[in-house]
Parts: sequence; structure tokens; C-alpha cells
Amino acid sequence: MSEKARITVYDPQVTESQIWLDLTDYGAVPAEPIKPHFTISKSALEACKDAEAIVVCTEWDEFKQLDWQQSESSVG
Repeated sequence: MSEKARITVYDPQVTESQIWLDLTDYGAVPAEPIKPHFTISKSALEACKDAEAIVVCTEWDEFKQLDWQQSESSVG
């Protein structure tokens, strides 16, 4: 965060509200300081748009079947 990173999160199995709970350690960490650095996406391809790097930390089938060439064309 000190480098002004922008992080986009997408998880096909977790709601946006649950992602925020996870990011704030269930309210132990205030959300307001980190909110400008995080975006929650509705799809994997949307999350890849204008990205400088992509990190996939899951085994969901959606990511195994993703058209990575299409996502590559949207990477910044």
C-alpha cells in the first residue's frame, strides 16, 4: 500500500461484503484507509482489465477454463 498499489479482487464463490470482511479482519482493521486501494470485480476478465500483473490464488474451475489470451489483451 505504501507504493500506492491498486488491487482488484474477484472471487466467484464469495460475496463482495464477505471480501470486505476478510480484508478488514472482520472489522478489526478500519476499511476506510484501504478502500481507495481495492476494487471488487464481478468477473475474472473485468479484474484483469488494465492490470500490470495478475495473481491467481485459487483452484476454481472458472480460472482453469478462462480464455487467458482474451485477458492478456486487456492487461495494461
